[in-house]
Amino acid sequence: MIVSWPVLFIFLLQYTRNSLGTFLRVETGHQNIAIDGRDTYYGHYTKIHFHNVTCINSIDIHCLKELTGAEEIDLLYSECQKGHWKVAHYTNSKHHFRLKEPIHALRLLISSRKELSVIDAQVTSCTYPPAPPSECHRATRNHNHRHGKTGSILRAVDPYSRIEEEMEAEVEAGAKALARGLNPDPETSRSRRVKRSIEDITMKETNNVRTLSGDQVITEDTVVPHRSQLNIAPGSRLKFQKNVGLVIYGSLNLMGSSSQPVTMEAVNKNERWRGIEFRNASTSSLTHVNISGADVAVSVKGGASPDMDHVVADGNTYGIKISDMDPTTTTHLKSVVSVNNEKTGIEYLGKV
Repeated sequence: MIVSWPVLFIFLLQYTRNSLGTFLRVETGHQNIAIDGRDTYYGHYTKIHFHNVTCINSIDIHCLKELTGAEEIDLLYSECQKGHWKVAHYTNSKHHFRLKEPIHALRLLISSRKELSVIDAQVTSCTYPPAPPSECHRATRNHNHRHGKTGSILRAVDPYSRIEEEMEAEVEAGAKALARGLNPDPETSRSRRVKRSIEDITMKETNNVRTLSGDQVITEDTVVPHRSQLNIAPGSRLKFQKNVGLVIYGSLNLMGSSSQPVTMEAVNKNERWRGIEFRNASTSSLTHVNISGADVAVSVKGGASPDMDHVVADGNTYGIKISDMDPTTTTHLKSVVSVNNEKTGIEYLGKV
């Protein structure tokens, strides 16, 4: 790894809004970057060291040549003094990078295959403190301490990508088992990291459509696979166990009415359920629905965002969070109310 200190460029690195610390130092260089599931590449980086672990919502990156938004830039971070790099996912408009989830970082690295010549980075910090990073005491795979040598690799994990792969594998395993007329093997349908069991509702009925009605207690994640549809009848009341929710790859229709809304809540008022999560989903609709007690009442992480009509998100950690959706689709929100949530009410992290 070769580290160079720029002479011609002055780094005006600074915080904005409620910073939790100050920059300790900044360094630039180039190194092989290996991220989970991607080819290793030779990256040019700017690395920011903080005095303390800091919560970050967004970062503005200004370069000698203005960013267009089309550049391939990786944002990596670590809560630790050494190793343990992770990928931060973002949406950006030119120089402004909005993180899809807040991160806690002791070090932040801006990397690209092409030299960016960063001259200014402004970090917008969060207000809530981090949990102690227990993993910092574990050994890392990157132990190349040969100073002045090239060829060392900076390795980073992508937790979001791993969860996606595990969920896809669970859905596929469940669908194959059901196609054979068997119950999914609990050992193959449960990932080593995702401990919750999964109920795959791929139906044998025509067109893979299922309708739920009445009072239901949901004890495990319910996954609606691609080309399948789940309808929830008017007046239905669904109660979810802790960390359990709906994961939608297909289509979900909550068909409440003004006199018979669909209610979704936690079994235990003191424990959060997961919420409704859309992942590369097809067209869905939420009509006359009351959602409470969830980590995220409605989250969109790909595909088409559902149309929402008379939806109330009340008393969740997050209300409605659209972090990624198919740019060729649109979403319609009518009479949507998001109140008494701990953090954000309605949040859209995509491009306008």
